[in-house]
Amino acid sequence: MRIRLRPFPVMTACAIAAFAVLILLGSWQWDRYHEKRFLADTVVDKVALAPFTVVEGAPQLVYAARDGQPGWRVFHPIRYGDVAVFVDTGHIPGAATPDWRAIPPPLALSAARAVTGIPVRPHKQSAFAARNDPAAHVWYQIDLAAMGESAGLDRVEPYYVAMPYVGATGHAEPNPFAGAAALDPLPPERHLGYALTWWGLAAALIGVYLAFHARAGRLVVTR
Repeated sequence: MRIRLRPFPVMTACAIAAFAVLILLGSWQWDRYHEKRFLADTVVDKVALAPFTVVEGAPQLVYAARDGQPGWRVFHPIRYGDVAVFVDTGHIPGAATPDWRAIPPPLALSAARAVTGIPVRPHKQSAFAARNDPAAHVWYQIDLAAMGESAGLDRVEPYYVAMPYVGATGHAEPNPFAGAAALDPLPPERHLGYALTWWGLAAALIGVYLAFHARAGRLVVTR
């Protein structure tokens, strides 16, 4: 069997470039899949900040869905030495924005001897998220520096502490936004799906390329 191909020069160059990009994107997602699987088994270190003082009247509300339902994470700032640190203290369910002025620091924070939890560095800002409202203490992305300005704080650490939440029974439970999921909430399986999608598109590109040339009479298969 003989295959004779007379490729279109411009189309071939574009197809090769597109194919290379799709393969690279698939490979990148494949690497992220393996990194996430490793990350899921990684033990995240905790911190214990003491002594500290709670900054009164400055909670910040960060929109976050929990168990598929809308709600608001409450970030209270504390003074730790000569810097300020935000502490993720709880979650208020509901789509309506709570009044930040009516949210006191929880007893688990104000009565604690030390702020204990998982230190988390926020994700990079996305241009597609809803617009923050610093005047209303409402945030759709965690921007610790801007949140510090809203609270009247000068020096704010680039991380926040995700402390355990107090559940309806009054017992502490793991912070659902902490741990490996806080570093990158996208599950490993999603990256695997993306990798297969990119590679599938690369395979489809080859099929379309060959079919186009065959229809134009530039791809001939003879025996």
